[in-house]
Amino acid sequence: MPKSASARLITLATVTAAAALSLTACAGGGGVKASGPGVSVAPSASTQSTGPTTTGTGTTGTGGTTASDTADRTTTVKPGQGSAPSRSHTGTGTTSASGLATCGTSSIRVTVQRVTRPINHVVLQATNTSSRACALYGYPDLKFSEHQQAVTAVMDGSQPQAVVTLAPGASGYASVMTEGEDTYPTERVSVIGVYLQDRSGAAGGRLDAKVPGAPLYVEEEGAAVSYWQPTLSDALTW
Repeated sequence: MPKSASARLITLATVTAAAALSLTACAGGGGVKASGPGVSVAPSASTQSTGPTTTGTGTTGTGGTTASDTADRTTTVKPGQGSAPSRSHTGTGTTSASGLATCGTSSIRVTVQRVTRPINHVVLQATNTSSRACALYGYPDLKFSEHQQAVTAVMDGSQPQAVVTLAPGASGYASVMTEGEDTYPTERVSVIGVYLQDRSGAAGGRLDAKVPGAPLYVEEEGAAVSYWQPTLSDALTW
């Protein structure tokens, strides 16, 4: 073979090898898209999705409010606050009531208020006459006459989200419906016997609340009472 032809073949082989090496280097870098036959370029790590993996508890939880939950939370009422026509109360409603004294006969005075609305209703006002705060648990157990067979029924749905806690001089309220939807025998009442409950719901000693402008006509079997409320306006919703 002539020397010049051999030199041209050597040069061509060198160029081809160099081109192959260059293409291999570029393909390995991942930054060049190749569409030629036999070339496969994997996407670089920078183009793959690596979004965060989220783990959590979702919406699981205890939820709801039970009677025992309510007994451990308080809404504090200060003097002069209870009669305000507002549902905003002092306190967060999450203070434990377990460390407070129970409002009892020695620390509470109960009076009766007549109201025009709702009709056939009166309101009980329980005022803390002691020098320290107390918890007004549950609802008042009522007795209108000595021959009454059972304490007055409680109004469904009237339980507040927190126990009413009375600062010294403050008041809590309970609504009393004196007549039911059905017709029952009527009693002429001048004094309402009020029993205050403790944290367990047991009734303690009796307080007698005189009815202003007596007599008050009450259907003992059809009457009902609300839970203690922190304001008069709350009590009147029942």
